[in-house]
Amino acid sequence: MKPLIIYHSDQSGATNSILKLAKENYSFAKLPKFQAGYFKLIPFYWILFLKLIFRKKVILNGLAVISNPKIIYLLPLLKSKDIFIYWHEAEYHWNETRINQNHIGSLNDLINEATHLVDSKIVKEWLIDKFKISKSKIEVIYECIDQKKIQLKSKENKNVQNQDIDQFCIVIIGSVCIRKGINEVLKLLSKLSRKFKILWIGKYVEFSDKQKLEFKSINKNPEKGSIEFFGHKKNPYPFIKKANIVLIPSIDEPFGIVGLEALALGKFIVTNKSVGFSEIITKDERLGFIYKDIIDLAKFLNNIDEKITNKHIKMRKDKAFEYDISNFEKRFDNILNQ
Repeated sequence: MKPLIIYHSDQSGATNSILKLAKENYSFAKLPKFQAGYFKLIPFYWILFLKLIFRKKVILNGLAVISNPKIIYLLPLLKSKDIFIYWHEAEYHWNETRINQNHIGSLNDLINEATHLVDSKIVKEWLIDKFKISKSKIEVIYECIDQKKIQLKSKENKNVQNQDIDQFCIVIIGSVCIRKGINEVLKLLSKLSRKFKILWIGKYVEFSDKQKLEFKSINKNPEKGSIEFFGHKKNPYPFIKKANIVLIPSIDEPFGIVGLEALALGKFIVTNKSVGFSEIITKDERLGFIYKDIIDLAKFLNNIDEKITNKHIKMRKDKAFEYDISNFEKRFDNILNQ
């Protein structure tokens, strides 16, 4: 019987990798929304019950699943299974998640009994510290990409491809919010001594009027370069393709899938140790640069060799292929069958 994966959303970054797994090898069940009424839940529970009853292995994908009250009701049935929890979250997400206090005990029991998959060492260290889980029960398996799909989609949207950018171009992909580094970018722009064109693609989550005015003021000074916000784009790859470098300025990012997407397009990535993806580029300066703080980042950008974009492109693409879905599925299967 195929392992069952329970997930909460088709759109969430936390399901980006796991939903790429082959349907012939895994069965999937999507949790209904919290607000779903009692009668709407009855068919869901019957279907999930039938899917669960003969399964040996069950994967609960992320904090949004294990903190969902609907899962708590299934714990008696889950106790007879081999449970795997695939974590894509750490302290920030845990603190932001509203967990019913009546379920804390049951949730802790579930966490203590499960085997844990994590998408970075950052998450692993947090799990050990938070729940005192043995290292032997935690496996690191980085997120994955579909490299062929990225290559194809990067050729779409001719409006972006034809956009003339005559300055060194830095692209940021991610929601405009504090956690994703909006304040860090503001600090950075005040310290740059040369022209850059920054393109930020992502939905507006925390973008105050004060911040908008600050960015508007920066754009009035042509000597300092400029920043342009494009909002959410279903296909960000043409923007990444335009970049000289891709910047991930997040202050809390368990992984950061955009790092792999940028590598797949041969791009140089600049980030910090608060981003799980930095673990992939730590040992090879041809892949990217890891900065310590904003002063370190500004110093690097002010002195960057602009030819860096054209160096080691094939090597970066080859590195990205190590995290292609074909290899991810092999690693995932191996962990489940240990």
